[in-house]
Amino acid sequence: MTADAPVGIVGLGLMGFALSVRLIDAKIPLVGFDIDPVRCGMFKATGGMVATSVRELAACSRTIIVAVYSGEQVEALFGEIDDGAGAARPLVICITTCGPGEIIGIAERASRAGLPLLEAPISGTSIEVLNGTATALLAGDDAVIDRVGELLHILCPRSLPVGAIGDPSRVKLAINLILQNNRAA
Repeated sequence: MTADAPVGIVGLGLMGFALSVRLIDAKIPLVGFDIDPVRCGMFKATGGMVATSVRELAACSRTIIVAVYSGEQVEALFGEIDDGAGAARPLVICITTCGPGEIIGIAERASRAGLPLLEAPISGTSIEVLNGTATALLAGDDAVIDRVGELLHILCPRSLPVGAIGDPSRVKLAINLILQNNRAA
């Protein structure tokens, strides 16, 4: 893995695809993976390179964005990321909204594996991500946040550090609860 190695993105659903568009528009080399071949085809059509597996993506990426549906899926991916990364040990940005306990466990696993982890769930829709108006809720080591500060700004120009690992998930869940209550009212 070199300084010009691509950024990897696992999960090309609505949010992952919106993030990939922002990175491709910023001319960031990007390799992606999704279990859905249609999503991979859409990603490739926008200029991304498609990996055949998470292991392949991890082997060539300096930073990996995880944009899957659940904390359970993030946990399931970590073995493949760890196995594929080899000695390179890419930084992992988890934008998946996990339960606070889930992300704390994932962070502990990442630490044991020597994979720097940044928790960064996004408050906003995929359209707001595309428009640059969503907000990333950040937690992780300050040096890790600084290391990917420019990349974070491309992904989500608005960000807010909210404490320790697990706190961004708590904040995001509280925001979602308030939004649900407002919509129900």
